[in-house]
Amino acid sequence: MHAVDMAVKAISPDGWRIGGYLVVFGNAQQTDLQGEWFTRSSDLGLDWYDRRPLLFEHSRDPKVGAALIGTVDRLDADDLGVWVEGQLDRRSRYAAQVRDLVAKGALGWSSGSMSHLVRKRGREIMRWPICEASVTVTPAEPRTLALPIKTHLCDPDIVIDAFKSLGLPLDRLEINQETGMDELQDIKQEITQDLRHEIKSLFAQATADQKPRRTLPIEAPASAKSDGSRVQVVGDVRYAELSAEDMAFLVSVYASVAAASRSKASLSPIEQTARDFFYRAAGDPNRSLQREISAKAIREHSRHQLPDSVIPYLPYKSLDAVFANDYDETSVKAAIKANELDNTGQAGFGLEWVPTIWNVNLWRRVRISNPFASNVQMIDMPSNPFNIPIESTDPAVYYIAEGTDSSQLVLGTGNTIPLSKVGSDKRTLTAKKLGTRIGFSTELVEDSIIPVLPYYRHQAQRVLQNYVDDTVVNGDTASGASTNVNFIDGTPTTGTSYLAMDGMRKYCLVTNTTQMLDNGGGTPTLAQFRNLRKTLNKHYAADLLNLVYVVSWEVYMRMLSLPEFSNWGQLGVPGSNVTGLLPLGSPDTVADTARPVGVIDGIPVYVSAQIGLAQATGKISGTPANNTLGTVILFHRTRWFLGYRRHIDLQMLPLGVFSDTYQLWATVRFGLQSFDMQSAAVLINVAV
Repeated sequence: MHAVDMAVKAISPDGWRIGGYLVVFGNAQQTDLQGEWFTRSSDLGLDWYDRRPLLFEHSRDPKVGAALIGTVDRLDADDLGVWVEGQLDRRSRYAAQVRDLVAKGALGWSSGSMSHLVRKRGREIMRWPICEASVTVTPAEPRTLALPIKTHLCDPDIVIDAFKSLGLPLDRLEINQETGMDELQDIKQEITQDLRHEIKSLFAQATADQKPRRTLPIEAPASAKSDGSRVQVVGDVRYAELSAEDMAFLVSVYASVAAASRSKASLSPIEQTARDFFYRAAGDPNRSLQREISAKAIREHSRHQLPDSVIPYLPYKSLDAVFANDYDETSVKAAIKANELDNTGQAGFGLEWVPTIWNVNLWRRVRISNPFASNVQMIDMPSNPFNIPIESTDPAVYYIAEGTDSSQLVLGTGNTIPLSKVGSDKRTLTAKKLGTRIGFSTELVEDSIIPVLPYYRHQAQRVLQNYVDDTVVNGDTASGASTNVNFIDGTPTTGTSYLAMDGMRKYCLVTNTTQMLDNGGGTPTLAQFRNLRKTLNKHYAADLLNLVYVVSWEVYMRMLSLPEFSNWGQLGVPGSNVTGLLPLGSPDTVADTARPVGVIDGIPVYVSAQIGLAQATGKISGTPANNTLGTVILFHRTRWFLGYRRHIDLQMLPLGVFSDTYQLWATVRFGLQSFDMQSAAVLINVAV
């Protein structure tokens, strides 16, 4: 039987915006705790209002009462049910506590309607206009994990007050200011009776059902098979809170552990867990694990949380295919080829495609999430080194006379148009390798490793994103004493990441010093930004659509006082203090995509954590206290090439024999090259 996770989810990094399935569809065999069910044809009044009140426990909590904790501003029906999103009200005295409960996964969704609006046919709900949405505390007793109350009849007084506070009309509710108290009392009596029935049903369910559950059943799509092959999509509560990417990482970890397992008699707890994990997956004729991960990936893709490039590798291309167990062998073979350097422990279990979810999404994040990597041209290097052919000298243009004689109709020197040549040139990309390693102990057996999986995965992704961007801006191959722009008063340690190649700061500070402008220790000004632009090739300087400023966060804070710097608030875009998001961000893309923080002279300005404070020369001292001044970098996005010989490769390496640990290795090979000597510039010595 298929199930949908009813937990309330935070869908913005700060936790103030939440979402989830408020209603799930079912049938006579798949009902709620009162033996009732919604269908796709149920009238839920989704188009009645653009927003609804968000309450806690349907106002029945004695502490919170009828206080509004937020507003639901999105209700969308799909094959599974009704997906909702809402914003917690930061002004509410209880909103912060609710946000903490959401972060702990302790809340579920519940819809509320009004008794006189509801229509039923037997136990099927034909009409249930959603008047409010509530978050409810999920019972902690194991036998009642699946028992959040799904539907409630609302107290009319509460609904009226909530609608008034949101400025919503009452006409749809068929209750207005003239509604008599007798009528309200009758409705309240119905609510009381319904609540008693609800409590009895809950008690009966809790005492009869011995299996731990956290989700409510729903009806599969019409195209699903009726041969018992439906999937329990969140069948194992241990994995219910993991995303598709988290589960892909879990498979990678367990695959590596299983591949290194010794004889059965000497297995550690985590080795036994890993082997059991894959044996269950291999022996399951319904492929429940594969279908669970695929279903999560498909839903996350529909919400723009996974890139399009993930879908071709999934063995199930749609939720219909998941429910019908329509397994696509060709996708699995493609994933094996694409992931041939990944861990091999999962081979033969039909899970070879799973790490692709993580790898592909990680690569997307590296490409778009940092301001340097996202604003230069990226190419694949078919060889190393690789020569990029570029244009050079233009053909000559002549003033010519009118043709008057047949002797001029030749291809040689007699032609009225003299022959000229087109110059050609090349730039050479040489790939260098960067890598990182994260270790964890074998004592992290299953019950402890699952909660930390998202943190390990996020840490690996973040550090790789930063490695690439940091090298692009700070790379300097100088290894002698007092020669490296990142350690000007010392000698870099062999293997330091910035030694891989020369980056943009080295390009301006050392290689082409005419591309460096000294701000004289003053605060940033419009005049200096324009002077910096003048150091570029004149054609680049006028190509505003392809120019990019990147500044350190300290310089950005100074720029906020610069009258000519237009931040998003001045441009009419709601700022972070209003939305709780980064500029131009959304719950789907915030923290994943590099976004400009404003505009100066029509050129976007980005902030990078990879630009550190420096000395007046723009070079960095090994003594942090000596670094007190900011830096601004300007470059033309089409005049820089970032070539990849090896895209990010992730492998799990077991070291149980040597150090009783399992380690995650990640490597990448890439090169950086500029088109010419005037495609970037740096402003140094900026007071912050």
